[in-house]
Amino acid sequence: MTEETKKAVQNLYTAFSNYRLNSNMEASPMYDEKEVAKWNQIISSKPLAELTGEELHFFVFKVCYTWGDVNDYKHFLPRVFELIAQYKEGEIEAWIAIEKLSYCNWEDWKKPEYEAILNYLNSLWVQLINEEEVDALWNFEELFTSIAKVHPAFNYMLKEWEESKSVASTLRFCEFIGGTATELTRRGQVKQLKDEPELSDEFVRWAKGPMQQKLEMAFNSTENEETLEKIVQVLETLSNTKITSGNKV
Repeated sequence: MTEETKKAVQNLYTAFSNYRLNSNMEASPMYDEKEVAKWNQIISSKPLAELTGEELHFFVFKVCYTWGDVNDYKHFLPRVFELIAQYKEGEIEAWIAIEKLSYCNWEDWKKPEYEAILNYLNSLWVQLINEEEVDALWNFEELFTSIAKVHPAFNYMLKEWEESKSVASTLRFCEFIGGTATELTRRGQVKQLKDEPELSDEFVRWAKGPMQQKLEMAFNSTENEETLEKIVQVLETLSNTKITSGNKV
């Protein structure tokens, strides 16, 4: 984690410190009581900051749906988000943990809680686009689309990406475009955001506007052959991307 993300995680622990552990969280009656007791025992077996992704993944999947409530989610949220930022979430599906914010109406939570989460999302996003570590690349697509779906200002995220000076941010963009190239050229859509057409349209407009210009400048200034090849491929994809009524540039 970057220092900024570490600070954001500590802010989460502070903001949600009043939500205490409930070692007897209720669950849907469709579950066996002994089974539920076992689940509660697992996530109550250690201090919050020592729980692993393997111990938390089932809770993340079930909480607020069929096991536990919003206050229980808030109690475990700092540790879950810490593991995600460390790329140590194990079996936790990060997209579920993050998108559950919207399910729980996080924008209506107390101001310190909302601000702590927004600060975390912003810090994690900057970390993702700038870190050179391979873990950031492997986790990028899932975390980018998940953050985008809950972030109150998608344009802020795109602006941070656009203004980043790191080589990693350019390569991250190239990798992402490569992963959705077919959908872009066939339908003018981002496959990872197909269930969020407004976000997809905004991304396409941005990609074919300021980011395409940034890539063209990078092409003229870099000497790395591998980077040049990736830039050429992305520029070709963007030039062949269909313009729809929804994302017209």
